[in-house]
Amino acid sequence: MRDSEIKHLRPGSTHTLLDSSGRPYRWTITSLAFKGENDPASTVATWIIGAPAALAVAVLERLQPPGSSPAR
Repeated sequence: MRDSEIKHLRPGSTHTLLDSSGRPYRWTITSLAFKGENDPASTVATWIIGAPAALAVAVLERLQPPGSSPAR
């Protein structure tokens, strides 16, 4: 992800996929993509990320005051 794509992250943008025994095996994050897109306003994209990145996003989300909206 590029910095512009990270800046457009919103709360709840990460998802954890679980196997049949309930163990996590893949983490994804959804934001806006800009590079290589035909629309200059961007398009929604999903990236596969590692567990440490998903944990980092979860920590940042917990640090936000309740009801706060991300800056645009």
